[in-house]
Amino acid sequence: VTTVVPKAPPKPTVRPTRPKPVKPPVPITTKLTLTAKGNGSYVTVRDKKNKRLFQGLLGPGSSQIVTTTGDLRVSVGIPANLAITVNGHAHTTKLYRFIAHPNGTLTKPK
Repeated sequence: VTTVVPKAPPKPTVRPTRPKPVKPPVPITTKLTLTAKGNGSYVTVRDKKNKRLFQGLLGPGSSQIVTTTGDLRVSVGIPANLAITVNGHAHTTKLYRFIAHPNGTLTKPK
């Protein structure tokens, strides 16, 4: 007499899942750094509520840092005379008026 022992059902294979990469959140704070080059430039910086945060002449080699929540509206006298950085992103522009966004970009106002 032969006794047949039933085989155990196969164990399911568990595949480890790779976690999806998490994108860093888009910053809501805008840090604008303006550094004068050449002969400098006159600059006005306003927040999203149109409150003036800075207005003045940036002479050669001088810098101004403006930080706020949301967008910054910027008007400049001579764009070519400014080195512009927004949240670590360097820019050059020919625009006399632009908006600096928390994601580091510049756009022309509508």
